[in-house]
Amino acid sequence: MRKAHLDTVIIGSGPGGYIAAIRASQLGQHVTIIEKGAIGGTCLHSGCIPSKSLITISKKWADLKKNEALFGKPGNNRINFEEFTRLKHSTINKLHSGIKHLLAKNRITVLEGEAFFSDNSSLTVTDSHGDTHPYSFNHCIIATGSKPRLLPDLPWSNRILSSTSALDLKRLPTSISIVGGGYIGVELGCAYANLGVNVTIIEAQDDILPFLDADIRTHLKKHLVKKGVRLLTGATISEWKEDDESLSIHVEKKEEAVHLQPEYVIVSAGRVPRSGSLGLHHTDIVVDENGFIEVDQSLRTGVPTIFAIGDVIKGAALAHKASYDGKLVAEVISGNKYSVDYKAMPQVIFSDPEIALTGKTQTEEGIKQSTFPLGANGRALTMGEEGMVRIYFHEQTGQLQGAAVIGPHSSEIITEITVAIEAGWTVEDLSLTIHPHPTISESIMEAAELASGMPVHVSLN
Repeated sequence: MRKAHLDTVIIGSGPGGYIAAIRASQLGQHVTIIEKGAIGGTCLHSGCIPSKSLITISKKWADLKKNEALFGKPGNNRINFEEFTRLKHSTINKLHSGIKHLLAKNRITVLEGEAFFSDNSSLTVTDSHGDTHPYSFNHCIIATGSKPRLLPDLPWSNRILSSTSALDLKRLPTSISIVGGGYIGVELGCAYANLGVNVTIIEAQDDILPFLDADIRTHLKKHLVKKGVRLLTGATISEWKEDDESLSIHVEKKEEAVHLQPEYVIVSAGRVPRSGSLGLHHTDIVVDENGFIEVDQSLRTGVPTIFAIGDVIKGAALAHKASYDGKLVAEVISGNKYSVDYKAMPQVIFSDPEIALTGKTQTEEGIKQSTFPLGANGRALTMGEEGMVRIYFHEQTGQLQGAAVIGPHSSEIITEITVAIEAGWTVEDLSLTIHPHPTISESIMEAAELASGMPVHVSLN
């Protein structure tokens, strides 16, 4: 069969793939996307968007319950989960239609099917009928993303769910146990606890979210306890039993054994790259023992005309990182000499309260920190919220190095500090920037003033 020839082909249409496609088209490339699932990928259909829908509605419900003295008790004391599901799917469908419209407007061809490399410059696409179609290409971008990690001792079932299927429950459960205290497990735990679900988080390590600053972690755990979330750290599931009516699990800790009978167990044990079914062994692409594709600073693989972006390469598994990677690669293919710069890569944990990080978030030699408590922030007090803004800066030059924020709107205000780091600002530059009052963002200015030794709303001692 004669091969059709493609210019730039992108495997995957998630936030890395479709954005790479649009930018490549803007730069004059003839672009084709190969997608075996729905346009928009995991982030849109079973990750970022449905999880934030759940998190958002759960926060609204928690705020309503917290303010019963003002608003009175909700009528039936339970949210309408069917209506929530309808609204969630309405949002997903609207975004899905929008992406398809953008691809069409940018003259991007979409091939439905699964891609498999034949060699360094060609691949086949198997469509839904099982028919194969061969293609050669000038350039290829692998943007296949990641999937939930399967634990062999705790396989998926009707009651043992992945973090993906946990977002597609048809009704609100009464109890869940979450295996894994990483950011996904904590986000789901907060969301379901806010909705009145009995939540237990089981983490094998000695603490949840070990990469976080200890103060931030302590603040979060205090809120988890307030929500009734049970934390079992240094713990593993030794036995489990499931039938049509029930589920029981036996959890082993260092000094005790715990027996739980949740409606569901959600396994949130990280994610693994989707690279195993691409036929990469037919190419000169190098894949490490964990399935990550090895790339250089311009995200080229071992084949100079094939690139890889997003979750399928090492680094933070973030939708916005994948989008950044995709735009960079489109530029490189067009002849621009770009290389990655992750110096200030914002990360957000959509827990309650939210946590956001950017740049360096640990003290080390020559790096100091300054912390402003949201208990001294007028806007936070009017919202009945608390938290802190912590910035990291160079002791000698005052240049900003990073930040860690916990509290309301952390996911939004972290961008200001990210921009300041990229621009090479000092704490003085930040402290002299006029911020609107009353806002949470004022706390950034206050933390910078404290770092400069000239705080207004807190004392130095």
